[in-house]
Amino acid sequence: MGIEHGHWNQLKPLAGRVFGSFLHFTIATTNHDGTPHVTPIGSLILTDPGDAYFF
Repeated sequence: MGIEHGHWNQLKPLAGRVFGSFLHFTIATTNHDGTPHVTPIGSLILTDPGDAYFF
C-alpha cells in the first residue's frame, strides 16, 4: 500500500490498529540520496495525505 497511490484514508486506520496492538513498530523511509532508513518508532501522527510525524 503506497501513500503515493491515494491510499491515505486506508493507511490512517491501519496505523491506529497497529499501535493499539503493539508498543512500537518499524517504519522505513528513504533519505534524500535514496538510501533506505529503517527505525523502530513509538509515536506516529498522520496529518495531511503524505505527511506524518514520528519519533
